[in-house]
Amino acid sequence: SNEEKLDVLLPKLQGEAGGFVYDQLSSAVRNNYKALKRELKNRFRKVENPKTYGAIFTARKQKMTESIENYAADLKRIYDKAYAKRDPKTREEDLLRKFLNGLLDTKAASHVEFVKDPKNIDEAVDEVINFQEVHRKENRSTRRVEMCEREQSIDIDLTEESDYDQKINRAVGNNMNKRIGTNGTIDRAEKKS
Repeated sequence: SNEEKLDVLLPKLQGEAGGFVYDQLSSAVRNNYKALKRELKNRFRKVENPKTYGAIFTARKQKMTESIENYAADLKRIYDKAYAKRDPKTREEDLLRKFLNGLLDTKAASHVEFVKDPKNIDEAVDEVINFQEVHRKENRSTRRVEMCEREQSIDIDLTEESDYDQKINRAVGNNMNKRIGTNGTIDRAEKKS
């Protein structure tokens, strides 16, 4: 019965729904299952019509954790609900423009739009992924080169120190050799001085 449904429903209303029912609705509505159901439906229903999907499409941008492929797929889904009657050429143009404008990676979007000039969203997805992969590899290579250059400069510094040490050791050794000859006697050049 409606009374039994009401007894089951009311204790389960929590959060925003509970606040709405207990704070905003009269006790007459709370005690009438059909009236309560109607009020809840009016308050929490999802308005899904072409206009709302059009607004969602217009505002849609890639999310931080969203892949390129998922972003493109969601744009297509939303577009088809918003503009089901548009011709295929307009659909492709609209999707491509929105895809590129909503990308988080603006460098990739600019490169793909102005250098690659894709014909549709699927081509654009492929080009953006390729661009990102190439730049990821280039960045890794650049970092490796920078690391190698730093290591080489450290090696050069260490080498320069060891050369310096060797020069000192040679100078000290030469002075010792001047003083003591090969046969263990004092060198003649030392005797004169």
